[in-house]
Amino acid sequence: MIYVGKNNLQNENLTLKFANKNDIFFHAQDVPGSHVILRGANLTEDDYKIAGFLAGYYSYFKNEGYANVDYTEKKHIRKAKGTGLGMVYYDNYKTLFIDFKDKLYDKYKK
Repeated sequence: MIYVGKNNLQNENLTLKFANKNDIFFHAQDVPGSHVILRGANLTEDDYKIAGFLAGYYSYFKNEGYANVDYTEKKHIRKAKGTGLGMVYYDNYKTLFIDFKDKLYDKYKK
């Protein structure tokens, strides 16, 4: 299952309240965007690509043609005191390169 937050309130609830510690968190690197949570057993490389695509697509990078998307387990996400709604910090992440020219949206929008 893939879950996508589409505003600050949804991002906050999805990542900090709904997600389990072993779910995988995705976010476009260094820009505002949707939080994406990937949940499941025996996840495949395609599962990661789909979640990464959605995180990039629903971010500032949508019109750029490509996105760098970070991902990490939810247990590496934290919220600093005094930060805005939906603002989180993370570590122990890896980065996917997503190329929107691959026209994957139709495949992934399901």
